[in-house]
Amino acid sequence: KIIKALIHHQIIAVISQQVLKEIFNNLQDKIPQALPAFQKFFIECVPCVVADPKKIDLFIQKRVSPKDQIIFAGAVRAGVDYFVTGNKKDFQIKPLFDQYRISILSPTQAVNKLWSVPLKLNIYSQ
Repeated sequence: KIIKALIHHQIIAVISQQVLKEIFNNLQDKIPQALPAFQKFFIECVPCVVADPKKIDLFIQKRVSPKDQIIFAGAVRAGVDYFVTGNKKDFQIKPLFDQYRISILSPTQAVNKLWSVPLKLNIYSQ
């Protein structure tokens, strides 16, 4: 549903450089035949790619697991409303929401939100 919503421009996707590199490298290593389809999808959906921040705010350092800090900091910088992750346990959700007003959602929660309002999503894949 998330991909369908992207294709139909029902949501705005924001993706960090790091996540984009991870997706590309994983496809290249594991299923290289999928790269052309991914590139076509990426061009058609035109997600906003956010540069990885040079510094991580101390508030984020204390409340986000080290491997996810740069990605979440990029989401903060991009001003997203929702951050989608398969690992919510790596985030102190309430303090992060109180500080940045970003809802941290699982993919299932994001799908359930899709039909209510247009969203900006930072999609994180592990």
